[in-house]
Amino acid sequence: PNGARVTGDGRLTVPLFNSDGEMTTVQYIDSDGGKLYHPGGKTGGSLWRIGSNQDAHIYVAEGFATAATIAETSGVACYVAYSASNIPNVVGQLRERHGGSKRIIVVADNDSSGVGKSYADQSSAKFGVHVVLPPLDGMDANDYLLAGHDLAALLEPQEIKLDWLVDGNEFTTKPAPI
Repeated sequence: PNGARVTGDGRLTVPLFNSDGEMTTVQYIDSDGGKLYHPGGKTGGSLWRIGSNQDAHIYVAEGFATAATIAETSGVACYVAYSASNIPNVVGQLRERHGGSKRIIVVADNDSSGVGKSYADQSSAKFGVHVVLPPLDGMDANDYLLAGHDLAALLEPQEIKLDWLVDGNEFTTKPAPI
């Protein structure tokens, strides 16, 4: 599914790519969810896109299953960061590649340690991305959907109303005579 492969011993394999599109390593996922990387590969800064990249926004998620669920639910591309600590690296690459042309939404894991939210918040502060967090403790987006909740509604990008802002050009124009 979603471009993943299965090894002869039944483990799921998913690729990691650098920003130039070159494969840097492979992650092996066993039936219990245990994850290992191919020895000697590079994981930091690596990512993988699941789904089409034609929409005005894109998602970033920590793991493969979560990203696959987001892409399948939303029909929008989701990038796999492979670890919470790699989310700021991935967001930085996407911001550099797309500038402001795409809205980037980080769908953080709501883990009890707060690690997922912490790295998502760092990305938001540094790159101005939106953060979505499942409202239930200990859940990622995949868990949220499997528990029967409406993931599509959680993911739907909310329009930010900016009608209260004044355009900076209004401050530099000469006022009309009274």
